[in-house]
Amino acid sequence: ALTFVVLLVVAFLVSSFLYVDAERSREAERLSALSYRKARDQAQETAEELLSTLYFSQMNLAGQSMQDPGGVGQMREILASWEPEQAGVDLRGWEWFHMSAFCQREQLVLKGHRSNVWSVDWAPDGTSIVSSASGEGKLRFWDISAGEQVSVIETKAGRWVAFSPDGTRLASCSFEGDVEIWDAQNGRRLFALRGHKPGITVRCVAWNQDGTKLASVDNGGILILWDVERGRLLQRQDLGQPRLSSVSWNRAGSRVVVGGAGGITVVDTDSGDKLWAAPATVVETVRWSPNDSLIAVGSSHGSLRTFDAASGEQVGEVDADFESLWCLDWDPQSRRLVTAHRDRTLRIWDARSLEVVQTLPGSTDQIYCVRWSLDGSRIVSGGADYAVRVWEVDPKNQTIVLDAGHDFVSSIDWDSTGSLIAT
Repeated sequence: ALTFVVLLVVAFLVSSFLYVDAERSREAERLSALSYRKARDQAQETAEELLSTLYFSQMNLAGQSMQDPGGVGQMREILASWEPEQAGVDLRGWEWFHMSAFCQREQLVLKGHRSNVWSVDWAPDGTSIVSSASGEGKLRFWDISAGEQVSVIETKAGRWVAFSPDGTRLASCSFEGDVEIWDAQNGRRLFALRGHKPGITVRCVAWNQDGTKLASVDNGGILILWDVERGRLLQRQDLGQPRLSSVSWNRAGSRVVVGGAGGITVVDTDSGDKLWAAPATVVETVRWSPNDSLIAVGSSHGSLRTFDAASGEQVGEVDADFESLWCLDWDPQSRRLVTAHRDRTLRIWDARSLEVVQTLPGSTDQIYCVRWSLDGSRIVSGGADYAVRVWEVDPKNQTIVLDAGHDFVSSIDWDSTGSLIAT
């Protein structure tokens, strides 16, 4: 019996010890879990504080970018990094939305013209823009950084204006058959090129790549090639279709493509031979791709077509569900196209698939002209709202509005540095 009692006592003591030990272990585990949760919460709180600090630091940097020339592009990159899909959390406050709205608003307005703006172009040195307006009799030069008019040329020519590739000369054409060459530095008229019928509208002029030749087309169906160095006519052709509206050189300077009411025609600039033609309904704009492989064509009923430049075979076509396509241009890599429309938008297309990759709204009226900068980062447009707008398309679209008091802006171009525009 004594032995049994001893065993019971021993068993009690052992079980008590095991119980106490288990309780101690459970308490240790509880304390450890509490400590872990506390450390985790503190780490999370610290991470949130650091993320918040980073957010406000970058918002401050974005705000400073608002004052820098070209800083809107950096601002857009910063804002995009704090979109919920990118950041994984939505910390955006009023400051984010304020700066996002700032990126979309007009940045620069140039006032001066009192008539329809038909054409703009950039000077190659990137410091100024030239613009022309119908019926006004003036070519206006603008300092793009100061946003001010710096000089004016009195002229009849107001339909189209284009800087020579080296920026030393300016070519312009008019509604009265005039084609004139100007000294871009002092505004002095160098000479006039006589060949179009007096009183006819010369709708477009274009320089070849080395600036030695000029092409011009008119409403009567006439294409003229000029030797600008000697100021003389090289070729004059009746292409047999009315209302020629656009002309573009290939990079090699050996061919031009001309668009008009009846379609497009590719002409050998040495022999004058018509190499191939394609019918189209009221072509408003044609443009040779920078790599010479494709020709893009836009028509007044809204279609966009691309052709193999060598064979004339149609490569792609989009009969868009929007109104007239007035003007188009290629990016420098020949990968994208930008088109200007009557519905007040610009559309950027993938050149291979002819699918819209971006739409740039913002004009208050029809857009008649558009040009891509040579560095591919910006697009300039103009139209019936009297304004010239500059968009940053890399990495995000940005709008700068250059309102010179124009009426219709129907032609536009960049200089070789991408910092100047002429309308």
